[in-house]
Parts: sequence; C-alpha cells; structure tokens
Amino acid sequence: MRRRGLCTVVGMKDWNDEKLLESTHSLVFEEKRITLEILRHLAEIERRRLYARRGYSSLWDFMTQGLKYSEPAAQKRLTVMRLLRHTPEAETWVEAGKVNFSTLAEVARTSRKLRRPARELIPVVIGKSFREARRSLLELLPAKDYREGTRDLPGGQFELRLVLDAAIKPGFEKLWAMRAHRTGGLGAMFADLVKLGLREYDPLSKNKPSTSKVTIPYSRGIRKATRLLVWKRDGGQCVYRDAYSGRKCEATSFLQFDHIVPRSLGGSDTHENLRLLCREHNLLAAADIFGFENVGKKEPRNPQGSLN
Repeated sequence: MRRRGLCTVVGMKDWNDEKLLESTHSLVFEEKRITLEILRHLAEIERRRLYARRGYSSLWDFMTQGLKYSEPAAQKRLTVMRLLRHTPEAETWVEAGKVNFSTLAEVARTSRKLRRPARELIPVVIGKSFREARRSLLELLPAKDYREGTRDLPGGQFELRLVLDAAIKPGFEKLWAMRAHRTGGLGAMFADLVKLGLREYDPLSKNKPSTSKVTIPYSRGIRKATRLLVWKRDGGQCVYRDAYSGRKCEATSFLQFDHIVPRSLGGSDTHENLRLLCREHNLLAAADIFGFENVGKKEPRNPQGSLN
C-alpha cells in the first residue's frame, strides 16, 4: 500500500472523526500496556543479570548499546522500572490513567532526594498532568536543589554540571587566576585537570611522575606488583567476553581482581590465575561456580547521571 506522509492513501485518510479518535485512544492504551510489558521484561533481565551474561557491565549499557535506547529514554525506563518493582501498586494507577510514566520518573527522583518511600509521594501526583505533578513535587524539595550529571551536546561535546563545597572556592579562584591568560574558559581548565588526574592516577600512563600514587584496586592477599602486572596486561578494563555473541565488556569502572580458579578451590594468587572483571562480571563468574544464592545479590546500580 502506498503511503503519503504518516497517513495511508486508502484507510485512515478516509476515516470519519469518531473512528480516528477512537483508534487513537485505543493505540495510546496499547502503548501504555506495551511499555509496562517492556518494563516487566527489563526487571526480569535485571533480576537474572542477563545483561552481564551478554557482555554488558550494567543494564544501562545493555539498554543504550544493545537495545539502542537514547540516554534520556533509558534513564526514564530504568527509573520507572525500579519504582514499580518497589511500589507494584503504581502499575494499577498507570493502567487506570491516573499517573503517567514521566510523572513516576519525577516521583522516583524526588523520593531519592527526600529519602522518603515513593508510595508516600504518589498520592501527591495522582490525577494531575505532568506539569502540575512536577510543580507539586518541587514544592516538597528544599529551596535550593541542584542536580549533577552530564548531557551529550551536538558537535561531539558534552555538558557537565557540578555542585561543589564552598571550601573549594578559594582554591578554584586561585587556579582560575593563574591560568587567566589561557583561552578556552572553564572547559579548557577542566580538560587540563582531567589530563593531570590521569597522569597522576592512571597505572597505564606513560608520563607518570615519580611521586604519583598508583590507584589499582586493593585485593586481599594479592601483591601490589602482581596486581599492577594484571592491570597492565588486561589494559585496565574488564576482559569478560560473551561466549554466545563474542561481545567483550571492556568496562573501566568498578574493576575487581577475579581468581579464574577460586581460592576456595585451590586457586593461586599468581597473575596467570587472575583477571580484571567489572563488579557485575565478577559476580557472574562467582555465580556460575557457586550459584547466585551463595554469593549474595545486591540491586545493580545505575552508573549514569543525567541532566534530563
């Protein structure tokens, strides 16, 4: 069937007004139902940690890289999914049209800031539009509430928002004055600080000063020289690879030293028996041997901040 824009030449274009409106209401209802189903699927994927099995260090990475969600869309779905897991009655309110997903995301964020259960805040937003609900939630927050995070911008740039303690301000102003002759503003100064930080703390830095402190994660009983050797060999990143798809994790945060043959089964602390894994894949490796029920399960964290 030929198409012209969003409407088919034969079909929707010839519908009367009532049929068009009725169909739209039906589709919106179906959209909510499908979104809820997606959130249930994501919750089960997280419960089973299937994202780790497929080579992702977090559900966030699986959603943005594997499912191709945009970062704001992934953030909203993660936030709402976890709220629904702890407040399942909210699903009924969504299905009844008393609250929408965007509002639930705002409820979750406000809940974290106030350190109050989300179920205590939901009655504040029931039956309100997103704008009205957001206004009601903002009234519950302290007079000054600032959100940290990052946001991608066009042209290969990103925006960074920070909230710093007032005690650092004199040092910041002194540093700013010392490089006042340089161009580029705050962005250029921050870039310089990042380079200095990597040179100082990155074990793989080629220009490390003699006074630098090598920041390799501590692991009980493993010699520092061995840890440094493993870190350099594995490139300072998780080496887990999914046997099904061949995808390599390559996470560089929350890294841990994993014994390929566990100590409890006679494994040694030599570099041949050690590898770098992110926290999720270290847990997965232990679960494959001992079972999840014997290694303990904590709710995976969301590593991604957001300005949205």
